[in-house]
Amino acid sequence: MSLALQLVLAGLLLVVGAAGGWKAHVGVIAQRDLAAAKENFRVGERRQEASAQITKAKDEKINAINARLVVALGELRKRPERRPADTPACQGATGAELSGPDSGFLEGEAARADTLRAELGACYDKYDSLRVVPAK
Repeated sequence: MSLALQLVLAGLLLVVGAAGGWKAHVGVIAQRDLAAAKENFRVGERRQEASAQITKAKDEKINAINARLVVALGELRKRPERRPADTPACQGATGAELSGPDSGFLEGEAARADTLRAELGACYDKYDSLRVVPAK
C-alpha cells in the first residue's frame, strides 16, 4: 500500500472512531439526564405528599376551631340579648357579663384569629418543607 492510501485509511478510521466515541458520550449524557429527571420527579412527588399532609393537618385544625365555635355559639343563645341598664359595672375580665350578641361577636373573632393562625402555620410549614429535599 502506498503511503497516501495508508494516510487516507488512518484518517477514515480516526473519523469513524471519533464519531463512535461521540455517540457513546452523548448516550452517557442522556442516561445521566434521564436519571436526574427521574430523581427530580421523585423529589417532586415527596414534596407534594408533604404538602398534602400539611394541608390535611391544617384542615383538621380549622374543622376543630369551627366545631368549638358552633358549640360556643350554641351556649351563647342562652344569654339575654341585652343586659339590663341597671347592671353593675363589669367585674373581672371573664366576659360572663357580656350579652349574647357581644359574646357571639367575640367568639367569632377569636375563631377567625385561630383560623388565620392555623393557615399561617401551614404556610410556614409548606415553605420550610420546600427548603429541604425530602428523605427518600
